[in-house]
Amino acid sequence: MLGLVKEFVYDNGYTVSELDWPVLPAFYAGVTLDLGAKSGFLASVDLKLGIPTPVGTMTDSDFLNGDGVKTNYSQSEADMGNAVLLSTQAGWGFPFEFFDGPTGTIEPFLAFEYIYLSWSAQNGYLQYPPETSPPYTPWSPSTPQVPIYGTGIMYTQNYIIPAFGVKGSLSFSAFSVSASLTFSPYLWCFDDDNHFFRQLQFTTTMQRGILVEPRLSATYKISGVSSVTLDVLYRHISSLIGDVTQVATGAYTGGEQSATFSNGGGASLDVVDITATFTVGL
Repeated sequence: MLGLVKEFVYDNGYTVSELDWPVLPAFYAGVTLDLGAKSGFLASVDLKLGIPTPVGTMTDSDFLNGDGVKTNYSQSEADMGNAVLLSTQAGWGFPFEFFDGPTGTIEPFLAFEYIYLSWSAQNGYLQYPPETSPPYTPWSPSTPQVPIYGTGIMYTQNYIIPAFGVKGSLSFSAFSVSASLTFSPYLWCFDDDNHFFRQLQFTTTMQRGILVEPRLSATYKISGVSSVTLDVLYRHISSLIGDVTQVATGAYTGGEQSATFSNGGGASLDVVDITATFTVGL
């Protein structure tokens, strides 16, 4: 899986901060269960479990002057921790046949997806302005770097996605192809962002948003009961927004220990999922 997940902090609709969590790449293994033949009732359950691995560089940019210009920047090494991708789908396939040509199926379906992703960010550097209150000096590549050591942030996302779509497939003897488009006009995301150096935990409950998920698969039948499939899926999630709850996690030293910020957080996800599958029929 290759791509990028973004975490946003808003203040009255203005983007105060953007954290870019990489997926460059993340690896997983899993199993798929297909129910039904080529037409009639068709269903599938697909479960993938991530393999913890380094996935690139996490960057954190702040825009604290209110004019959209970057003032603070940091970057850290990012590791993907646990990951779970569960997808279920149920629909009805309507068969068709070309004259002296391939057979095919058109399948409208309902779907449900659950996605859990986690990262840790450690080591790296900060580039912060010298001022302690606005206006701040804008960031530049020449801003002095201050090294950071140890794990600074742990971030998790949980997506709950009801969806619907349509799938079309064509079969040519031992070779078949399929294409599908899945869409959701409303989904949920729950994230948890622990900043250890700042001793703060941010929890965001987001909703609305959209999912657009085109998919293309090609299958070659090795024998009557086995086949190999190459599957490429692009998953786009955007326009999520929700309330942020902030809680102090370290020793309380005064000031605001906890607070809730209305529509203070957001998220987006853009990944390409490339899967090779070996299938054994029962």
